[in-house]
Amino acid sequence: MRTETGGFAVLVAAALAALVWANVEPPAYASFWDTRLSVRFGTVLTTQRRTPA
Repeated sequence: MRTETGGFAVLVAAALAALVWANVEPPAYASFWDTRLSVRFGTVLTTQRRTPA
């Protein structure tokens, strides 16, 4: 399989999965976007809250 074809297939599959997930289980989809992401390197901590635009 060519790289471009494989990348396109992954992109389409991810988009379809997101559409299905958003329409089948809206509360779970919405709570995912309200999840906090934290990365720690020793004593340095970076936290970001995802919020929908």
